[in-house]
Amino acid sequence: MEHLIVIIGEDAYLRQEKLNQYLANPLVKEYEVFTFDAQEDHAKLIIQEAQTISFYDAGKIIIIKNSADLEKDAETLTTLMKMFAKPYENVHFILLTNQRSDFNQLMPTLQTHAYIIEVKPLNEQELVEHIKKSLTQLDFKASDTVIKEIIARKNAVMLDIYHEIDKLTLYKQDTKTIELKDVSTLVNADFSASIYDLINAILAQDKTKALNIFEGLFVKDKDGLSILSAMFNKVEDLIYAKRLINLKYTQDEIAKFLAVSLGQAYYLQRDAKKLTFSSLNKMINKITVLDYKLKSSDIDTKSAIQMLMLRSI
Repeated sequence: MEHLIVIIGEDAYLRQEKLNQYLANPLVKEYEVFTFDAQEDHAKLIIQEAQTISFYDAGKIIIIKNSADLEKDAETLTTLMKMFAKPYENVHFILLTNQRSDFNQLMPTLQTHAYIIEVKPLNEQELVEHIKKSLTQLDFKASDTVIKEIIARKNAVMLDIYHEIDKLTLYKQDTKTIELKDVSTLVNADFSASIYDLINAILAQDKTKALNIFEGLFVKDKDGLSILSAMFNKVEDLIYAKRLINLKYTQDEIAKFLAVSLGQAYYLQRDAKKLTFSSLNKMINKITVLDYKLKSSDIDTKSAIQMLMLRSI
């Protein structure tokens, strides 16, 4: 068994899934397991645990979440690097983090001594299949359309998606089938995802959908200016994404450039490819003009944004 493992992945659910798969190994079950969070637990506690003799013959596994935060304490970092390079007998470490770039001082030690596992985000179809498989294991059914609606409402964040799956399966225990109306009733759309849906509906000239999405957003957030600002930012992201696609940027590079997750970058790429620069530039100009009018006069915000949508469709 490797004495030092690093699991890297932007999606917290997939990181945890990979960790669970590793811990499910019958050989690993012989070990005593301790879990620390470097954002909450001082590194001295981790060092102390590593130096304490295990009650299990096989030894112990120390899991450290948000492990890049270990670098914040220079005093303990030196001790930890020595420990990672040459650990105590029967002591094994598993470090979890979002990206390779999270590490700085630790990286040379990890590259030399660690077994590094990189967990890539799933694309839309892979995510649909992942959810479908999980539902099948629970003896539940849902169409691809239903699953894609859940994904869209939770902005492709798997931890949030599976929280909603838990809720939906409890709600539909009688029929074991999740329908679109169940998703509409129980799954609240993420604000960012709703803004994307609103812009896509406007640009697709779907008047009814655009007005319904906006109404839902306005009920949650009475400040229409913040909705307008979010619309501007999302259109701007789509314009940048389209430019980066033309420059042959990869999904990883787009995610870093726009400071978004790889999952969000996937959907930005997908949507940007469907839209034209002309339609996006027209939309951003209209939002800018309306923003100025709202801030310099007494126009009713809700009505003004609704008129913007209707005139754009």
